[in-house]
Parts: sequence; C-alpha cells; structure tokens
Amino acid sequence: MKCPKCNTKNILKASYCMKCKYSFSEEEQEKAYKKTIFYYLEKIEEWYYHLTLETITSHIAFKIGSLLLVLGIGLYYYFTVGINTAILKNDSYDLYYYKKKQEYYLITNQKEEINLNLYIPNRAQKVIIKQYDEEGSLIDSTIYQKKKPFKIETNSTDYYVIETKYRRKTEKQKLKIVDKEEISQ
Repeated sequence: MKCPKCNTKNILKASYCMKCKYSFSEEEQEKAYKKTIFYYLEKIEEWYYHLTLETITSHIAFKIGSLLLVLGIGLYYYFTVGINTAILKNDSYDLYYYKKKQEYYLITNQKEEINLNLYIPNRAQKVIIKQYDEEGSLIDSTIYQKKKPFKIETNSTDYYVIETKYRRKTEKQKLKIVDKEEISQ
C-alpha cells in the first residue's frame, strides 16, 4: 500500500506509514486490498462455495426452465407419436395411412417376415395383435409384449388388427402388408 502523503510503499495490511506515520483509514486499506490478487482469489473461493446444487435448483429461472423442458418433451411426443398406440417407422418397411378406409399399409420388399415397431403408451392395459385371412376369418391372436419384437409374415394376403385396450375404451388399427414389387408393376 502506498502512502498518499510521502509515496512510501508499505505492507498490504499496514495501519500507518512506516516513514511518515500517516494513519491509513479503513477505506484506503480496503481499496488497496481490492487491487491485489488475494482479493480476486477470495472472490473466486466465495463463488465456488456459494455455487451449489441447491443455489442452482432453487433459482426461479431453473424452475421455469425445467418446467418448460418437460412440457416441450411432452408436446413433442404428443405431436410426433401421439397418446395412442402407433406403428413406428422402420428401415425394413415404409408405412402409409389411408384415411378413407382407416387402414395402415406396410410396404416392404422382404419375403419372409419383419419386426413390427410399435409405440405403446403406458396407460395401455393390453395389446392384442390379431391376424385375419382375406375373408375376415381369425387365424391367430397374440398378446403383444413390449420387450419382445412382434414378427409379421410378409408373404401372405392376410391382414392384421392391432387392438389396444385402455381402461374405458378399445382402439383398433387395421394393418395390411403390401409387397413393394406389386406396387411397381
């Protein structure tokens, strides 16, 4: 700290000048201390101990941001997948929906069978996949299990009905398999 009276350099925490005995005020001592690296290190240490998970999560901006993030993810899934059972796209087939007949068409060039990708909402109680022949006679009925892929035969003229049971309603989706070669002819 420099003496304002005689310009002598004194130690940082001096109360008076060692040459002229000038008494430094607390303001002058504090001002001199704020120019040192010790002051900046002290401030960094304060921020380090102040910046905790609690101070971050208790801030209103964090709370609003978290709510907006959760809402955004929910809206994204609502508009992209929906809240009902949905047939998801896959590399092994193309999927089209015909609104007039309310039918899904699964177009593929694989000859044996393919895995059907489904989105099943958590509120679904049971999903049953029924296989029908051309005349509408039931061939097979399988309860869908989320962790096991469901295989669909692609070499027949059969169609499938995906029946999802919720608490108060049942939803049905009709699915027909079409060979890609038949379309291109």
